[in-house]
Amino acid sequence: MQSHKSVLLAVLASTLLAGTSLNAADRIRPSIERPVIEDLRPTRLDRCLFMPDLVVTYLGVTWNNSNHQASVTVKNIGKKAAGPFMLYVTPDENPVSNNHRPQQRYDIRGLRPGEARSISANFNTQAHPDNNMLRNVYRVTAHADPKDQVRECRENNNKRTTYLITASP
Repeated sequence: MQSHKSVLLAVLASTLLAGTSLNAADRIRPSIERPVIEDLRPTRLDRCLFMPDLVVTYLGVTWNNSNHQASVTVKNIGKKAAGPFMLYVTPDENPVSNNHRPQQRYDIRGLRPGEARSISANFNTQAHPDNNMLRNVYRVTAHADPKDQVRECRENNNKRTTYLITASP
């Protein structure tokens, strides 16, 4: 922040260079005019121009007695490349099983600006009597960069959740 002394010195220097003199009436009081520093701060939009921004743009789920799959697309909508990050695809259960909780993790090497990556997660191999053969799953969530490995413009847009519609027997 520019101090009042530096403003006064700048006015004195410009006055001396112009060849005029200052009298007591010409002196600037620090409380009269202050430079507007707030206008010079970068806005959120300005910061976003120089950062990656990871978004789960698609989450499609097929979940029935014989097929437990999710398709996920994550995209960097930011203006800078994103480095390596993880992608979690997590089916949530109710009640939660003590063992054999389903989750799949993917290492993504990074995404250039505008680049997207799609994955398919097959949970059929994770069906187990301890998790009621995945019949307790009520929603699936895809979470890009859950460990905050990438500094992003927005961190609150990294998840997408799909709720399953279950039919009563």
